[in-house]
Parts: sequence; structure tokens; C-alpha cells
Amino acid sequence: MSNPNPKITKEFVETQFKRQGSEDNAPLDYRVSVRVSEEIYRAIKGHPQASGWMRRILTEAVKRELLPPAPPDESTGP
Repeated sequence: MSNPNPKITKEFVETQFKRQGSEDNAPLDYRVSVRVSEEIYRAIKGHPQASGWMRRILTEAVKRELLPPAPPDESTGP
């Protein structure tokens, strides 16, 4: 028998759908999909935080290979 009067706390709602692997927790508006071999698919799906891991790996690769280098941070000094 289900609970006829469930209580959903604010804390529960805040952690219910916690985003995996987002560095700045910025809203994510776009999706990217690619086809991979079965071997790669199974390896990714076997990862405990597959979505966050894929987002991190893709973001790192794009920043390293496709985006211009970020200007040096002047606050750290030489």
C-alpha cells in the first residue's frame, strides 16, 4: 500500500535530480549525440556516473582542441 500523504521536503527536492559532472552548475541547453561501437557504448554505460563523465571528457577535449586558449590570469602574476 502506498503512502496516502507523502511529505516531500525542500532538501529532498533540491537533491532529487542533482546534475552529474557540471563544473559551474550552469544550465545546459543543448544536446549532442554520436554513434559509437557496442564496445564503447557498454564501457560508457558501465560507468557509475556516465552522463557526468561524458560531459567532462567532451568539455575538456573541446576546450583543448577546438577553442582558442584562454588569456593568462593576470591576478596570479609571473
